[in-house]
Amino acid sequence: MRIIAYIVLLVFILSACKKEYVQPKEITENVSFSNDIVPIFSDHCVSCHVSGGLFTGLILSSDVAYNQLFTAGTNAPYINLSNPTSSSLYVKMITNMPPTGLLSSDKTEMILKWIEQGAENN
Repeated sequence: MRIIAYIVLLVFILSACKKEYVQPKEITENVSFSNDIVPIFSDHCVSCHVSGGLFTGLILSSDVAYNQLFTAGTNAPYINLSNPTSSSLYVKMITNMPPTGLLSSDKTEMILKWIEQGAENN
């Protein structure tokens, strides 16, 4: 009887841990690099991706981020305009960046939409 109680308790605990996927809202407007993307980098990336930081291969501070995405390091470019979902910037952000916890689906969708719209420096 105790085993059944433990199993029920375990199932209850595991079901409570399940994280539900939240469908991001559809982005219909033009995405601006300076107004939409740079704030994401500022809030979630520049603590490590800054000159003198942990990951100096890609600097995402507002003054150099755009150029860095296309020219920095051996992994550049981080943007693939012909196949946006394979852009290394997008792939990293949906799989393992930032290391403190993945971005919300709204933010990753914003980054993807910016790439799909041509990744302009606007």
